[in-house]
Amino acid sequence: MVSTYHGIETGRRAVEYFKKGMEISGLNITNMNNEGYSRQVLNRQATPGLVSNPAISYLGTGVEITSIQRMRDLFLDARYRRATADQAYWETMVAGVKRVETFIVSTNEKGLTNLMDSFWAALEEVHKRPDDAAIRNAFLQATDSMTLFTNDLRSEYLKYRDELNKNVRDMVGDANDYIDQIALLNVGIKKVQVAGGDANVLLDERDLLADKLVRLTGADIGVAGKDDLDADYKVTLNGKTLVQGDKVRHLMLVENAANSGFFEVQVEYDQYDLSSDERVAGVIVEQRAKTIGTCSLNGVHELDVIRTADELYWTVGHGYDRVPVEYRSDAVGLEGSFAIQVGSAGARVYSRVFDDDSVQGRVLGEPQFGELKEFDFRMAAGDFETTITVKWDDTIATPGWEISDNRGSTPKQVGPNFGDGDLAAFINENYGSDLSAKTNASDSSISEGAIVIEGVGEQEGRPISITDFVGDLMKSNGLANENPIVLIEVEEEDTLQTIANKINNAYKFDLTRRNADGSPLYTTNPPLTPPSSPDQWVHASVETDEDGKFFLCVTSNVAGEAPRINILSGSSCGGGVNDLHTAAALGLVNNIYDTDATGKPIVANANTNIIQENAASYIQMVREEGSAFYPVADQYTKSTKGETVPDVFVDDAYFAVDGQRLPVQTIKYGVDANGNPMYYLVQDAIGIGKPHVTVLDPGTNLPTDYLVQTSNGKSYVDIGGTRYDVETDAKKIKANGVEYVYVGNTSYRVYGTEDEAYVVTGGKRYLSASNDFKEARYIPANGDANADALSEVVYGIRFFLRDEGATTILSRHHVTKGEIYASLTLRDDMILGQTDSFDELIYELASQFNASHYAGYGTGDYEDVTGLAFFDLIKTGYGAFGKLKMDDAALFDQSRIAAAAGDGKGHSMGYGDGSNALEIARLKQAKLFMGGTADFNDLYRKFVADVGSFGQRASNSLSTENYILEQVSVQRDSIMGVNSSEEMLSLVELNNEYNKSAQYISSLFQVIDKIINGVGRVGV
Repeated sequence: MVSTYHGIETGRRAVEYFKKGMEISGLNITNMNNEGYSRQVLNRQATPGLVSNPAISYLGTGVEITSIQRMRDLFLDARYRRATADQAYWETMVAGVKRVETFIVSTNEKGLTNLMDSFWAALEEVHKRPDDAAIRNAFLQATDSMTLFTNDLRSEYLKYRDELNKNVRDMVGDANDYIDQIALLNVGIKKVQVAGGDANVLLDERDLLADKLVRLTGADIGVAGKDDLDADYKVTLNGKTLVQGDKVRHLMLVENAANSGFFEVQVEYDQYDLSSDERVAGVIVEQRAKTIGTCSLNGVHELDVIRTADELYWTVGHGYDRVPVEYRSDAVGLEGSFAIQVGSAGARVYSRVFDDDSVQGRVLGEPQFGELKEFDFRMAAGDFETTITVKWDDTIATPGWEISDNRGSTPKQVGPNFGDGDLAAFINENYGSDLSAKTNASDSSISEGAIVIEGVGEQEGRPISITDFVGDLMKSNGLANENPIVLIEVEEEDTLQTIANKINNAYKFDLTRRNADGSPLYTTNPPLTPPSSPDQWVHASVETDEDGKFFLCVTSNVAGEAPRINILSGSSCGGGVNDLHTAAALGLVNNIYDTDATGKPIVANANTNIIQENAASYIQMVREEGSAFYPVADQYTKSTKGETVPDVFVDDAYFAVDGQRLPVQTIKYGVDANGNPMYYLVQDAIGIGKPHVTVLDPGTNLPTDYLVQTSNGKSYVDIGGTRYDVETDAKKIKANGVEYVYVGNTSYRVYGTEDEAYVVTGGKRYLSASNDFKEARYIPANGDANADALSEVVYGIRFFLRDEGATTILSRHHVTKGEIYASLTLRDDMILGQTDSFDELIYELASQFNASHYAGYGTGDYEDVTGLAFFDLIKTGYGAFGKLKMDDAALFDQSRIAAAAGDGKGHSMGYGDGSNALEIARLKQAKLFMGGTADFNDLYRKFVADVGSFGQRASNSLSTENYILEQVSVQRDSIMGVNSSEEMLSLVELNNEYNKSAQYISSLFQVIDKIINGVGRVGV
């Protein structure tokens, strides 16, 4: 039987449901403008019915609330967050571009474009009126304004980078706060859920924090489409867990010393060093750099620094047999000539292919009537230098060619045909510790009839200079340096300053000008071909030694090892032995005064004298003491024989990157014949059935497999048919903390542990005149041997070399989306990329301007003086931005402006001449950039246009992302958002239903009251 109060209970449940519904509607309306609030709805179901009797069946008992549901769509949440991260990135980028545009785009008189125009215009005025001091001062003021602006511009970039770095620090702090709060909310949500409570408010808080975290970092929140009510849900960043339940991993700010101490952003407990050994090299890894992929090693780079750069200029002079000069105005009293060439033939020098029908690889045959019977040429690399003579000897029974040198090597008779193999054999036999010469006979990758020469040992990777003294043997076979040679004529009445002037004039001179007899004022080889760029130029000056005596000093215009200065014989730029006496008397070469039995000067002893810039001077003594060095003060007594002195030769950085990786499965250990530990490498060979070792000689083609064989209980490595006993010939050594395996004379670096290792060999080799660089000169294994073109070493990575050794460079960007990523991109990619453009502009401006200025004459005290720098020297292009500054003396002395040109005889055309100022002014239109298609203004205009273009692309991308985010937000808000009209209508309906339910209960109470109080008992 159904209870009398059944209806009341049913009505009560209805009242409670409608009452709760009104509370939820009110809650929705109250919170409709609160960020992150999700609309809530009641979920209900009918309560289980009652069975009154079989005829009536079930009797309804009302309704009950099953849950209060947040209206969220996980898929739309995921789309919204992705769109938020992308929109935040482009919003930050647009703001950054607009900030940078304020630095460089200006329409007032202080903009760089206008300042550069004023600078060139003022220089043209100097050309027109070179004798007007006011005009000269106006030019100095225009130059000062331009240099100050460029330096201030760099300061603005640096300040903005610093600001971005601080923003990164603050955003990482915010992100870590969100991570911590999400973990705390997970704990609270779990407690509420375990107690059976409603955690909707906490869930909304957590989602709001997650949205903010995604905007900063692009993190992934859970899995789209999967129930995220679990309090242990995950927050991950590129596969790395940041939050799981109450467990957290924070973002870490790791200072990078190579990047001005700026922060790298990494995930806690997954931190890594950008450079595994910062004592060897530091790096800046830009955001554009490739990162480690699943099946790729793009983000791992092996750097082997063989030699760091000293960033010095080549300088010659101060030879100990020079003519002493007491006073600057003294005539030297010399009559003769010498030649100057700047440059090298490359780090790997390839000859042309000699393919004679009768003799393969023949360079010289029997000399015919009128042909030269003697050739002399110099080969130099680093501190190694030799002069080789190839001479026809017809005094012996079978006449033929003889090869000899100035180092006392045993002469080599080669018969009537002198070929590439003969030269290679002589080099390898006598200079094997410094030079290596290969032909097709020793290296099948070399064409038949050709020769390849490169440095080994201490000279490995050094540019090789090969110059002809007598004849053109090296030039004819393609081995000689290719840069132009300039002849300097010295007359008896010339002073050191006059000779310096002639040198300086020759490097920016109108070669069409001629003497009265029609001969050219300057002779070059090739004819009428002047040096065409700063790396081919020198400038000369008059200096004083320790005793106060004057000497001639010749310095290259560009720092580094490649622009080596070669002092050659005079006459016809390469022919004429005796003219080296003039160079020696001026102190530009040493040791030429030795003579043979007939009294003839031995030109082979002419060794270039090198002086280190801004340091104690040393000279190279080759004739008697081999390759030892001696201070100039001891040049005659040689009292320091055998003593170690500083290396005074110019060095380029030499390094290898990303070698061929050879995996190794196991490393077998043992001892060598002396009991020292060693190991050899073994890899299981699929399909061979025997273990084998793969070896690769650096610079050769891909290897073939060489079997490890066992005989008499010993292991052997078979390489090219030669067996190497593993226990004695494959030795383990350790150098600078790096382990190597030697098989024969070839070394292979070993990485890893006994369980997992690999060998790296044959890395790409580069040269750099600076220890700080993004681009360097690649030395290819074959092909272009000069390596004169700069190329980016590793995409998106900047290097800062510190010491010799090996280090591993890692590129593992943990944050790749959102505001933090955008700030890092602005800081390290965009701003550094823009400063690269300014580096190029500033370096070329200073180098080109100085090169021309060295050639000209000033006024007053400088009317007969050349070789003066106008801008402070900037040694290398990387980091040139911010270094543009007038020479301190030039800043306050307008008479140093070298406006006048020379007369070809070492004297000025007069202070009223402005020819050199015009020559310098022409630099404004010189096509020095973009492959010879753009001048200074073109380069800057392109730079400004590129900034504007990128800003436009960024704005377009932001507009697109704003549209996408807006569309996703509309869809998301349609589900989770609160509509006040709908909620008010629902509130009215719920209130009506509530009243009806209350009326229903009230009616039931009246019936019950009537039954109880109004119905009497029968018969009473």
